[in-house]
Amino acid sequence: MSIFACITHSKSIKTFPVVGRTLFKICDKLDVKFNDLVFKLTAKQRANEAIDLFLGTDIPESRRKELLPKMVYLERIFGYTGSEFFQYGLENLPKGQRSDYISEREHFEFCKTINDTSCHLIFEDKHLTYEHFKKFFKREVLHLDTSKDSLPQFVDFVSKHPQFIIKPCRGSLGEGVQVIDMAAEPSAEDLFKRLIKNYHGDFIVEELMKCCKEIAALHPKSVNTVRIPTLNYGDHIDIIHPQLRIGQGDSVVDNAGQGGVMCLLDPQTGVVIAAADKKGHRYEGKSINGIPIIGFQVPRFDECCAFARELATVVPQNRFTGWDLALTDDRGWVMIEGNSLPQFGFQLTSQKGFRQEARAILKAFGH
Repeated sequence: MSIFACITHSKSIKTFPVVGRTLFKICDKLDVKFNDLVFKLTAKQRANEAIDLFLGTDIPESRRKELLPKMVYLERIFGYTGSEFFQYGLENLPKGQRSDYISEREHFEFCKTINDTSCHLIFEDKHLTYEHFKKFFKREVLHLDTSKDSLPQFVDFVSKHPQFIIKPCRGSLGEGVQVIDMAAEPSAEDLFKRLIKNYHGDFIVEELMKCCKEIAALHPKSVNTVRIPTLNYGDHIDIIHPQLRIGQGDSVVDNAGQGGVMCLLDPQTGVVIAAADKKGHRYEGKSINGIPIIGFQVPRFDECCAFARELATVVPQNRFTGWDLALTDDRGWVMIEGNSLPQFGFQLTSQKGFRQEARAILKAFGH
């Protein structure tokens, strides 16, 4: 959470949503200026961190010195992060082809251009998200804080759901998400006190969902979701570059930021056509948990797309939204969360820049 946007996280702002939306707009503008300054001052440090992550800390110093000025230049002038430098292979791409890729910084500008930023708070705060999209969750979700009613509500919740998932109200990339098993806890009261402290008195607990058996087989420990980006043009809703996301290792989340694999889907059929992780490792010709990933068919994909289109009508002012959806055996497709600034992870999986398509979208929205 940014130092400006965190201002909007107070209970008083939630109580007065008009004030919250106005303040959120102001904070967005301040964030842009502040982030630009931080980018310029810390570009070399971040470039070194990216080199260590992608190439290792023991690469020859001559190679590091060769990479640093290129990476710093591309970030300062075009906004490409160190991760994007390696993910998209920017070092070896001709200038014209390199510019096809949209940087993370440009991605935010794209989203803020076509979306009404006053809606972002609905998606930034998981409690507010649930309040707006309750019927699509199809499971029990409880918001907890330091109020006196929270403890008895929590005790009642865990009596019905001895295994559950906890999430900070404000967070991204799967950070802070964990599965709790009451069998390993001394008491609901002790657990509640610990969670209030660890999550700064503001979090949600959710009934634990399980994927359908076909998708769960890819990684049973996480809820593997399908990310459906929608574009709401008013008279119709388009779906672009859907992806299946698969957890890895011991992670209970499927986010790429936590090591998950992103699988690009054919938007017509829901069949996996390409796959990669955040470090750019490709999964063509590979299996995940013994299952060949290329060619994997997402079950009931047509229902998934219809579900996403329905979701896109709830907050139509947020024209470009990324929906994380899970298929269950007993409840069909359910909403996990919505993203008002969905990332362009499909550029990595497809190894194709989004710029020309983005220009056409902006033009269609009158920009």
